Amino acid sequence: MTDRPEKRAGGRIAPLLKERNRPLLTGWMVFLTLLVLTLLEYVVALFMTRNLPLMIVMNVVDAGLIMYFFMHIVRLWREEHGEGA
Repeated sequence: MTDRPEKRAGGRIAPLLKERNRPLLTGWMVFLTLLVLTLLEYVVALFMTRNLPLMIVMNVVDAGLIMYFFMHIVRLWREEHGEGA
């Protein structure tokens, strides 16, 4: 017999572990997306002339991802629940 908690709890732990790892997975996916965008920006800057419009679009996407996922900017406009009376 095993002493693993997910076995003793009848498999109820596995969904909780998945829920707990979701923000971590999202963070890594955003990080990888930003990495790919940075590499793409480098290639565009290196090989393309007149690249300003494309660079602006890529930088706005970068800034949006950083503000939304890492700076949690959306919380500024969300109504807080459960505080106060």
